[in-house]
Amino acid sequence: MSLSIAIILAVIMLVVGLILGYVVRKAVHEKQLALAHSTADSIIADAKKEAETQKKEALLEAKDENHRYRTEIENELKERRSEVQRQEHRVLQREETLDRKDNTLDKKERLLEKHENTLTSRQQLIDEKQKKVSSLIEKQQTELERVAALSQDEARKIIISQTKSDLAE
Repeated sequence: MSLSIAIILAVIMLVVGLILGYVVRKAVHEKQLALAHSTADSIIADAKKEAETQKKEALLEAKDENHRYRTEIENELKERRSEVQRQEHRVLQREETLDRKDNTLDKKERLLEKHENTLTSRQQLIDEKQKKVSSLIEKQQTELERVAALSQDEARKIIISQTKSDLAE
């Protein structure tokens, strides 16, 4: 019996050894699996943190670039506004200068019209006086022709009568 007990004991020991080996192996495998899961979770968490960090960095870079562009555009707009204001100032100065010149020209035109009117009226007076002078010259010439035909005594009588009438007036 001793051999059969030894074989049974050996088989029991083998079965116990196999079960124990299976349990140990399973525990080691579960431990390794748990370690792998924890490592995977840690890698995933690190990847998420890194992705979040990269996302934040990209967002900060985008904000910085946006700020730089905005600053550049604002500076450019300030320069353009300044240039537009300078041009508006120049245009206003030119308008004022043109207004002054226009006023001066208006005054000169009014003076010229006034002088023209004065000259026209003077010319009319001169023309009227010239007609009168021409008329008087014609009368005198007629009178001279008439007087030339008179005798000396007749001419004296006429002159004396005209002088008396002139003195009477």
